[in-house]
Amino acid sequence: MHDEVIARARTTVDQAHTVAAVYESNLAAPARAALGNRQTLRQQIADYRAQNQI
Repeated sequence: MHDEVIARARTTVDQAHTVAAVYESNLAAPARAALGNRQTLRQQIADYRAQNQI
């Protein structure tokens, strides 16, 4: 019984690691990239406005 509990716990931990990896690659990393691109674009717009006194 003790070995079965340990095996199930290990399976659960492995599944949690898999979920974390999928979350990171499919949601978190692309979201961070999009936010970074957005910030870069906003800075470019601000620089353009400053240079052209708009």
